[in-house]
Amino acid sequence: MAKLTKEPKMARPPITEMDVDEPHGNQDSADEFSSEEEWEETEAASEDDESHVKQEDDVEDEDDDEAEDENENEDEDEDGEPEAKRARTAEEEEKLRQSRAEQKQAKQERKASKPNAPLIQEAKAIWETLRQKKLSARDRKSEMKALMDLVRGKVKDIIFKHDASRIIQCALKYGDQKQRDEIAGELKGHYAELSKSVYGRFIISKILSYCSADYRGLVVKDFYGKIRKIVRHKEAAIILEEAYVQSNGTERNKLLEEFYGPEFALFKNAGGRSIEELIAETPEKKPVIVKHLREVLNSVLEKGFTNIGHLTIVHRAILEYMTFAEEKQMVDLIELLKEHLVTILHTREGARVAQLCILHSGPKDRKLIIKSLKSFVVKIAKEQYGHAVLITIFECVDDTVLVDKAILSELMADGLTPGDFLTDLLMNRYASRVIMFLLSGRNRKIQPPYLIKELEEMDAVRARTSKKDDALRKEQLLKAVSPPLLKVLEERCDELVRDLTSGAVVVEAVFHAHGDKTTLLRNIAKLAGGAATDVAANGKSDEPFNAIKKLKADVAAAKQQEEGIDMNEHVMVGRATTYILKDIFAPRRKFGAPATAEKPESLEFSKLLAAELKPNVAYWLRRCAEDPKRTSGTAFVFVALLERGAPEARKTILDAVKKEKKLDEQLQKRVAVRVAEQAAEAKAAGGDADEKPTAGKRKRKTNKDKATPAPGAVQASSGIQTFLRVYSEMSKA
Repeated sequence: MAKLTKEPKMARPPITEMDVDEPHGNQDSADEFSSEEEWEETEAASEDDESHVKQEDDVEDEDDDEAEDENENEDEDEDGEPEAKRARTAEEEEKLRQSRAEQKQAKQERKASKPNAPLIQEAKAIWETLRQKKLSARDRKSEMKALMDLVRGKVKDIIFKHDASRIIQCALKYGDQKQRDEIAGELKGHYAELSKSVYGRFIISKILSYCSADYRGLVVKDFYGKIRKIVRHKEAAIILEEAYVQSNGTERNKLLEEFYGPEFALFKNAGGRSIEELIAETPEKKPVIVKHLREVLNSVLEKGFTNIGHLTIVHRAILEYMTFAEEKQMVDLIELLKEHLVTILHTREGARVAQLCILHSGPKDRKLIIKSLKSFVVKIAKEQYGHAVLITIFECVDDTVLVDKAILSELMADGLTPGDFLTDLLMNRYASRVIMFLLSGRNRKIQPPYLIKELEEMDAVRARTSKKDDALRKEQLLKAVSPPLLKVLEERCDELVRDLTSGAVVVEAVFHAHGDKTTLLRNIAKLAGGAATDVAANGKSDEPFNAIKKLKADVAAAKQQEEGIDMNEHVMVGRATTYILKDIFAPRRKFGAPATAEKPESLEFSKLLAAELKPNVAYWLRRCAEDPKRTSGTAFVFVALLERGAPEARKTILDAVKKEKKLDEQLQKRVAVRVAEQAAEAKAAGGDADEKPTAGKRKRKTNKDKATPAPGAVQASSGIQTFLRVYSEMSKA
């Protein structure tokens, strides 16, 4: 029989926050025990992970190991080499078996001697069943009743251990409202203490998520007077953030006002006032409030926190300080903030703080801030609030070479296939604003009003901190961004013009980008060629089959479908694409604005578009006559070509209509019939709607509520009727 050697002792992995429970947030915790599935396989290892194991137990284990090592060393010769293996006798095997049995029994006895050990073991058995996702509602209710009978009155005694904490979390998740509130009631008065526990804080998170509003309010009240300490605690700060996010405006002010001084922490009777209200009521307290705010911020920023991105309450405190502090004090705080800005851009307050830091910083600090954004530029551009920070950089930073290398190079970078990253940005609601700001600046038709207002408020300070002329800065940035942007637009225009967001970028690029745009205009015009059924399928070519290209094309097609882009729809059919085409050669003007000379790009595009439409003008007009209501976009493209197109484009359309004998008369007759039919259908549909009104909904006001328009007005409202009228006037002229 071979010699029985000592088995190596398995290393016990450290307990991490992810092993304890779900990540911070108010998201559904249905899968918070996903990592706990390993518990079933390594039950012995997890049981040995108790946080309160006695030190003498470890010493005993070490002594046992040393004894075994000595026994092994006895088998070695003088040179350190092991002797030849020999078979153990039956007596030795029996002694070894008894020794191990005694060690196992001693271990079990030590565990059984711990407080609440039997209760936790019984609760674990119930928890193993309760946490199963496929458990029926009836069985879950029965298991919850058994668990509540077991832990009732003892919740406070067991929740500080990692395994028992998970059991209570599961009870809060799957219990009914009465059972959840019962658990929360047992912990009343201990919420702040629990929030500081590595395991207990997850219980408070579940109370905020699942328990009734009364207990959520009690959690917030238990934090009163302790906010300044809690915000500096690694674990408790996470729970404070959850409570802050779930609170209303008044409750948020009560939590935040403790940063303003000790008196606001002690007296809550008149709490719930914002810093603006406090300073307006007692202006003499402004220096004291600002001083206490700075003390809190210093303690948080200098404590060694690596990330304050998840603490919205801290973001608001920083913004309030930078709003009411003196400029010198603000500049001092920027030294502490400049490395944290990239982590707080996702919130409204955090983005505003970053804007103010960039505005008031000197050239060196601005350079450090811009470098800290490296590799995050694309993500920031897609942020609802973060994109405003990039726009502020374009407005304030004089070093356009640095901006080009650090910011624009990432925005214009290509993905796996040419233009992937930039194409995604152009179709993104927020990133497209960044690109269009580079093209057209503070355009109120494109940028949201709040952003324009913020930029205008910064002009006074920017005049002192930025020396370069605004026009020169914009020109240099536009020159840097134009070549890669035009290249992507030329290659992907068939996809971009079918989306309203990216289509608006195409229009702005045609008018403002630097460089030759002839290829771009020609590629867009080619999309209008042919009939509605002549759209080329994506990916068709004479090239040999390539599996990688095929997979990429399938992924692109799936993404286009998800975004609502139909690549098989002709650009003269889609309402969005007809708007884009018309905006290029006939830009929309304000109502009543005087007519101005058309731009060279518009005139050039109108000629290219008319040349592509020339073989199929009669086809498109007949299509419009068949359905005047749904083809208005197509018809108004022809109307715009006649009214605002280049003379060559106007002549092309007129000649194409005249080439078909009596086409205008045929169209008028067909339109009259279709308009009458559609009016009858609309009247019938309106009568049915009046007879059966939708209960519980307010009737939407439409033009149908007004007086019935005259027949001539109904006809004039359709695009094809407008075209026939304009064509008649021009053909007679």
